[in-house]
Amino acid sequence: MSVATSRAYKDAMGMAKIDTTWHTVNAWEGNGIPNLDLIVKGSKVKVSGSIRNVKFTTEDGVDHYSSEIQAKKIQLLEDDEPLAYEM
Repeated sequence: MSVATSRAYKDAMGMAKIDTTWHTVNAWEGNGIPNLDLIVKGSKVKVSGSIRNVKFTTEDGVDHYSSEIQAKKIQLLEDDEPLAYEM
């Protein structure tokens, strides 16, 4: 699945901006992973896991790289829960 994270900030001119990054998350139902059918577009989730860097080669021989999150735990959040957490 894909998960978006957003960061709000002000640019050099003081204008409000939002920077959104999309992440690929690999998850399998089981220990720490809820029924994935419960997660739909727009659901708020908290994902814990590790980042895995992947290299793949296209048919024309070009190498590409991507990063994926290997989920160990996914928590489905309520709509009124905050999206940021302090560690």
